[in-house]
Amino acid sequence: MTYEAATAAPTGKPHREPPINDHIGHRAGDEVGKEAAATGRSIREIVVEKGLLDEGTVDRLLSITNLIQHKKTLRVIRERMSMQHHSLSEASSGYL
Repeated sequence: MTYEAATAAPTGKPHREPPINDHIGHRAGDEVGKEAAATGRSIREIVVEKGLLDEGTVDRLLSITNLIQHKKTLRVIRERMSMQHHSLSEASSGYL
């Protein structure tokens, strides 16, 4: 996968929350995503143009390596939350 393909404007189904939102905020991330979808411009281009982040930071956050790591981190968090939910459900079932 090329860098441009990885950082292209989202199309079709909505993507999962990108790691860039942690740095620019969810509201700004939503606005950037909508603009990218509407105009066909890349998220990188819009974020840099609006001055939300510098080019180096955007490139690091949208790098293939960082995107893969972010996805793995989200999976681990979801698994832990699921295990906690099951533990709480089992514990509370004894009190009913």
